[in-house]
This record gives sequence, structure tokens and C-alpha cells, in this order.
Amino acid sequence: MTVTHIKQIDISIRELKARPAQAIAKAQSGMRVNITSHKKTVANLVAPIALPTDALEPRIKPAPQKPITPAEAVARMRAAGLTVIESTGNIKIGPAIVFPPMPDGRTMADLISENRGPR
Repeated sequence: MTVTHIKQIDISIRELKARPAQAIAKAQSGMRVNITSHKKTVANLVAPIALPTDALEPRIKPAPQKPITPAEAVARMRAAGLTVIESTGNIKIGPAIVFPPMPDGRTMADLISENRGPR
């Protein structure tokens, strides 16, 4: 494994304000410029890395997919659990549950309306 040492210098913010062109020239030459405040590094100035023109393109391109039919799409959604097979028979609904009014006379419909909030 090869270890490369990058030359670096420390420049205070005050010095950077006074001579920004010199700091930029040092960064362009390959040097790392550590910008300091009270002897602590607060930022680094480095030259940009030149990337090849195709660096942002994906290296692996997905294979083109043939269009699927609506029936295949529904089959895939059913297999994934996103849909269910619809019922073809009659649906039986059980008997209605009737709640008696509260002691203050309010019904279940009144309670639901109160809790629903403003419309």
C-alpha cells in the first residue's frame, strides 16, 4: 500500500482575507490549505478533483423491460400482497348493534359527531 503525503499549510482567516489569491494559488498547485481560527482548523481549501466526463453515469444499466399486460400487472400485485381477489358471492352483514342512549340522553351518533370535530 502506498501512502502519499499531501503538503499542507495553515492560514488564519485574517491572512486569508488579506491575501486570498495566494491561498488559492497554493491550493491550485496541489497543496492543502487549512484555514484556522484561534489555531484550530475550521475549513480546508483544496483544488477540485477532475472527474471523467462519464463519472456521474451509472456503471450498470438496467436491462430494458418489455411492457407487461394489465393481467400480468394484476397478477404481480396479487403475488406481492398488494391486492386481493374480489368476492363473487353474496356478502352477509350481521345484525346491527344498537347502543342505548347515555344517561344524559346522548346517542352514539351524537358522540361520533362530537368527536369528529369541525368540518
